[in-house]
Amino acid sequence: MNLIEESFQTKEEKKKKRTTGIILGLIIFVVIIIIAIAGYLFYIQSTTMRLLLDRTIK
Repeated sequence: MNLIEESFQTKEEKKKKRTTGIILGLIIFVVIIIIAIAGYLFYIQSTTMRLLLDRTIK
């Protein structure tokens, strides 16, 4: 009986570790995508032409 219970516990632990790993991987992937998008937006903003009229940027 004890061996069967231990078998179920190890399967559940493996499943939890796998699920945790997948979730952690997805979170890291989303953070990298957000940083990439923010960097791209800053790049686009810095390369746009600006017009200076009466000492104000338009």
